[in-house]
Amino acid sequence: MPSLAQRRQEILDEMAGLDRLQRGYLSKQFFSRSQGGETVRYGPYFVLQHAFKGKKVSRRIPERAVGSIEADLAAWRRFEQLAEEFLEVTERMTVEAEADIDSKKNARRSLKRVARKPKTSST
Repeated sequence: MPSLAQRRQEILDEMAGLDRLQRGYLSKQFFSRSQGGETVRYGPYFVLQHAFKGKKVSRRIPERAVGSIEADLAAWRRFEQLAEEFLEVTERMTVEAEADIDSKKNARRSLKRVARKPKTSST
């Protein structure tokens, strides 16, 4: 099993390898229209949607670009997973480092207590 520092570096390397990504989600739109007493359905029309600075942003995607957009969206989801794992690993490293410092402090204190000579009273 790799050490936490090794895993952290692997995460960063994988993130760096993500050359393309896009946030959001892809949806299909259909439109219906009555023609001669029958309802005709048009579509699908693909729409990429995401939030930017608190506002919803949408743009139409040509059907020929859907495959690459889906790959970009999958890369974004992977990036989010890696970012979460990076936070968890870094936090564990921090907690372990603090535990090591605390145990070293306690070890020094206990050594000092053992090394002390008993006080004698002079009468």
